[in-house]
Amino acid sequence: MKAKVYIETTVVSYLTAWRSPQLMMAAHQEATRTWWDEQKDSFDVFISKAVIEEASAGDSDAAQRRLEVLKDIPELDITDEARDLAKMLIANTPLPAKAQIDALHIAVATVHGEVEFNDRNGRTYESLGLSDAFRQPSAATELIIPG
Repeated sequence: MKAKVYIETTVVSYLTAWRSPQLMMAAHQEATRTWWDEQKDSFDVFISKAVIEEASAGDSDAAQRRLEVLKDIPELDITDEARDLAKMLIANTPLPAKAQIDALHIAVATVHGEVEFNDRNGRTYESLGLSDAFRQPSAATELIIPG
């Protein structure tokens, strides 16, 4: 049985973008392309509507390239449970309030179970301190979620 991986929008952006002249950005792009070409098929890969919405934004040619890569990847539902968890993550973890969409990506992967989250910066559930995130939910947190 393959491990499940949730792909957030930056992965597909790195994959489809023109090579950056900035050394670090180019390295991220190359690592992403290598993983996609050599490792992706070892996993069951998933996205959500949030990824589609983000990938659709910006330059129309670039958006078209991103959407083409995403077209056959199964979408996980953005449930009320995922929205609630995203609010809790913003309130109780080191994620900054401006990272609302990142919180949603983590929450979608989490509520669908056994889906690993790993973003372009190598952040994982553990590195974000999410083991403590579920202890004190905050109903006062306001979060704008697409969909």
